[in-house]
Amino acid sequence: MNPGLRFPIVTGAEAVALARQVAIGCFQHPAWVRAVQAVRGRVHEPVVVRACDESGCRAWLPGAVHRRFGLEVFEAMPMGGYGGWVAESALSAEGELQLTRAWLARARWPLVVLTGVPGRPDRLPAPSPVATGRWAARLQPLAFETHLLDLSGGDNELLQRVRPRMRGYLRKFDQLGFEFDIANDHAALRDCHRWYRAGSHSWHKAAASLMPEGFFTALAGEPVAEVWTVRWQGRPVGAALFLVGRDELQYQASGTERIDAPVSAMEALLWQAARHHRDLGRSRLNLGASEGLDSVARFKEKFGARAVSYLRVSYLLPAWRVCGEGPARAPAATGLPS
Repeated sequence: MNPGLRFPIVTGAEAVALARQVAIGCFQHPAWVRAVQAVRGRVHEPVVVRACDESGCRAWLPGAVHRRFGLEVFEAMPMGGYGGWVAESALSAEGELQLTRAWLARARWPLVVLTGVPGRPDRLPAPSPVATGRWAARLQPLAFETHLLDLSGGDNELLQRVRPRMRGYLRKFDQLGFEFDIANDHAALRDCHRWYRAGSHSWHKAAASLMPEGFFTALAGEPVAEVWTVRWQGRPVGAALFLVGRDELQYQASGTERIDAPVSAMEALLWQAARHHRDLGRSRLNLGASEGLDSVARFKEKFGARAVSYLRVSYLLPAWRVCGEGPARAPAATGLPS
């Protein structure tokens, strides 16, 4: 790693503008930071860390800073979001590890939390082995799981990934009579929130808490957010919120009602959104975690999505600036959540 590397920090309006410019992931936008603030109820400030050498800036790390229990915390990204360095030239796994280590050695915040991108393992350094007691437990990497759908190829390639029972219906999908609208204004996001809350009543496992309307409306007017409304026989039967990255589409929340059709309203939404964004050049659809529900996992897997793990790692600074050896690993006894 270049010994002359510097890590200046950008905050305020400049950070907002810079994050909009460099973001490639679904969560690396100031709009996501605003949405998180609406859920958590405390101030989150967009921040971008720059990695610069004598030739200029070569990489950027968008994140957010907030205070928790009096401690200043940097997260990239908060509340289930993720996103690593955005580099001028693509970074190898080893190159990203070295860059993160160099930055952590000089980071100004006492606690840094980084979440790896699903499908890109071994890019976060192991946390310091020096911490003991309750801090040692808190600094253990946490493993998560999501479902990724490969969007490469034409409709025939997508159909080959779908479970056989659905394939015949989807081959005739364009004749089934579904209609779709895409919007990101306040009214569409409020409607999506209503569908989301109504749909939560049919969940087999109740959520500990539901995202408030403010989470949805914080995304209003932002190109990173899309609300898809599906109509069947001329009436709305559901809506879904998606987050849009440069190469990835993220399913975030939805609510639909039961209909008497060969495919469900949710299946119709996902199939149309997947094809639409495939045509726009995006390579994958992230369908999110199954929250331990086998039925949810089966629903996502019947589209051909595969389960992929990723890590969230906390680094306690500045008391222990030296990371552990090698990349971060989830504790063997913990494994992935079911």
